[in-house]
Amino acid sequence: MQYYGIFELGSPPVRYTGCFDTGSADTWVPAAACTNPACMTHSRFEPRSSSTYQTLNAPFQITYGTGSVAGFVGSDLLTLGGPSNGAANGANSLQVVNQGFGIVFDSSMDFLSASCDGLFGLAFPELSEMQVNPAFFNMMRQGSLDAEVFGLWLSPSPTAEPAGALTFGALDQQHYIGGITWIPVTEKAYWTVPLGELFERGLFERERRERAKNKERKREEEEEGKK
Repeated sequence: MQYYGIFELGSPPVRYTGCFDTGSADTWVPAAACTNPACMTHSRFEPRSSSTYQTLNAPFQITYGTGSVAGFVGSDLLTLGGPSNGAANGANSLQVVNQGFGIVFDSSMDFLSASCDGLFGLAFPELSEMQVNPAFFNMMRQGSLDAEVFGLWLSPSPTAEPAGALTFGALDQQHYIGGITWIPVTEKAYWTVPLGELFERGLFERERRERAKNKERKREEEEEGKK
């Protein structure tokens, strides 16, 4: 299952779908000049059609757990929540000026049937293979956010519409109850936090295991008493 959403690149803006990835810092879309079948089945970016595009002349190549892409790095205006994403007249849209992203000229066939046109990286800058600042960190640098946070909500129903939501600059209180517990990440790479105890139906994992052991012990004692 892939969770993806809409973002726009360029002036005038062109719509793309991106798979949101907290395990990658880089954003990329296929190039208009890419004739690879994995590119041809998706919306492609034409640098000459955007008045705000700037070439950075930096090649990149990324190998993921599944699939790989290669191309060149450029920058352009990135828009989230624009009219093509359902916002009336661009209301509540969020723009990132000079956002670095990858223009893919070669893609492995793993992306041929991908639901999204490209990738939207949400990890720390330290993971960027393109050596550019991810969109979220540019939003903070450019002062575009009311609060320096982003949140992902995923619907528990696989058939629900929308299947989830990505929120920048605020916490969407309709998707959680109670307070927020803030935990420092273990390193500036992935959004990894230390894991202590696990809960299952209100029980500590160790307590659950102990109850299971006691139940098994009691069953064995009852079986022994029947002999």
